[in-house]
Amino acid sequence: MAEKKIICGIDVGTTKIVAVIAEYSDKDFSIVGIGESKSDGLQRGVIVNIKETIKSLSSAIKKAESQCGHSVRSVFVGISGDHIMGMDGAGVVSVGNAGAGSIGDVIDKDDKDRVLKSAQAMSLSSERRILHVLSQNFKVDERSGIEEPEGLTGSRLAANVHLVTSSRKTENDFKTCFDDLSIDISDFVLEPLASSYSILSKDEKKLGAIMIDIGGGTTDIVVWEDGGIKDTIIIPLGGEIITQDIARTIGCPMNVAEDLKIKYGSAIEDLAIEEKIVVKSSEGNIQEVESRMLSSIVEARVQEILSVAKFKIEHKTKIENLSFGIILTGGGAELRSITEFSENIFPSKIRIGKPMKNIESVEDHIFRPKYSTAIGIIKYAVDHKEDLGISDAGRKRGFLRDFITNLKELWNN
Repeated sequence: MAEKKIICGIDVGTTKIVAVIAEYSDKDFSIVGIGESKSDGLQRGVIVNIKETIKSLSSAIKKAESQCGHSVRSVFVGISGDHIMGMDGAGVVSVGNAGAGSIGDVIDKDDKDRVLKSAQAMSLSSERRILHVLSQNFKVDERSGIEEPEGLTGSRLAANVHLVTSSRKTENDFKTCFDDLSIDISDFVLEPLASSYSILSKDEKKLGAIMIDIGGGTTDIVVWEDGGIKDTIIIPLGGEIITQDIARTIGCPMNVAEDLKIKYGSAIEDLAIEEKIVVKSSEGNIQEVESRMLSSIVEARVQEILSVAKFKIEHKTKIENLSFGIILTGGGAELRSITEFSENIFPSKIRIGKPMKNIESVEDHIFRPKYSTAIGIIKYAVDHKEDLGISDAGRKRGFLRDFITNLKELWNN
């Protein structure tokens, strides 16, 4: 019996790491292993402690492996952080015989590849590389707004693209961590791009939508219009600043503040359930906290995050012109009353984005906003496996690999 094809995606966040293992064929996949661990060693998507990050990655991956019996040897890694930069580019190439009176030739994949390569012609420092070339639209001779030029006839092909660049140093830090775990990185995937693949429908991408992914350390934004990506934005603010403010104000540990935010916090103070909450301080003292006071902290920070998001988006986009409006996802989208609060910020419809449920999964709890990126990384990789040159990313657990891994752990201990 032939081995099943395995692929693994890792959502490396500031507050959590999620490893997802999937079995796939063609465009279909099923999730067979899920592992989650607390993320130690990262700040706003950037590694600040290699050893702690390795431990967190190892924990999440092992949990996913133990659930399905597969062993991960290569991964697709979600990447974000304020080192990510988006910019527009344009390219143009001749097709066939462009002489006088010629109608050109039928455009093929090679022509499309050439024009996209032409659009990447820009000066980048040696510390940066192009992570994604995201086509917005094409133009064949005088015909504009074309989504897919292959098969059309013309003598001149132009492309407008959105380029996403990342820091080579940041990527290399991730490579160092996975090398320690004897795992290869197949490729990096921009996290908000991945999230949009698990959430947005074809119509939403075509007619216009803005996905705002509120994570722990960053808020990541992708603007879709006319079937292509118009803008990508990374804001170095996320749910962790809410947790930090609660911890400072109340004087409690971060893990307690996080629980308070999730259980009792509301993005609108006036809609908070009025109750007194018993909290243990960092010194071990018992105190009572008003839920409305807690929610006032949440509301102030949500206001800040979404106001910055709106300002950044409106720099290039008219929000009211996008038919499907704003889709909120990520852990921050699970805050109570955030939809109602967002309606006061944006001149648009608001909905909460969850991964589409047309995917088989070993556990149903993964179909929540905070897992949008993890599932999206898998979907993006499977949809682009030919372009990304994917080979089998896993195998059945082997004695030799486990022996080497266990030996390394004993040595480190």
